Amino acid sequence: MIFWIVGIMVVFYIIGTYDEASRTPPRYESAPKKGSRSFRTHQTDKLLYKVREIRKYEMMGIYYRNLPISEAGQFNGYVMTEDNPHDKYAVAVYKDNHLHIGYVPRGYKRLSDSLNEWHNGKLFAWGRVRYNKDIDRWSRVVYVPVGLSEEEIESIKESKLRGDEYQRY
Repeated sequence: MIFWIVGIMVVFYIIGTYDEASRTPPRYESAPKKGSRSFRTHQTDKLLYKVREIRKYEMMGIYYRNLPISEAGQFNGYVMTEDNPHDKYAVAVYKDNHLHIGYVPRGYKRLSDSLNEWHNGKLFAWGRVRYNKDIDRWSRVVYVPVGLSEEEIESIKESKLRGDEYQRY
């Protein structure tokens, strides 16, 4: 009698497991796996900004530039994509006197690709660098007119050279 009860329980268990499996929807993989060939191909595609506008970035790496405090203040300059072993999407920030003052934070593929596609890797930029001696720290910001037309960029340059504050910021 116990043999029959155990046998019936096993049959109900198998039926229950089969019934539960049939209710679970099948899993489809829509995205490529990280190690697959299609994932690597997708990563090499150009990634451009959808909106062409003036963008603001906090600069990094000023500490490593050993800038004299006299370099603090507003500046006109340019940003330029460059080969860098630490960041393959590196965008360097320079003053007009070709003094390298820092970088846009690492990993901005969209900015790097947009600069290369629309501006041949180099573009006018402006910003400010401040030094707070009380806490021995630099604060820094750069404005980049990504994707704007040559006429718009020239207008911004002229207003910056005159010392005007550009109206968008």
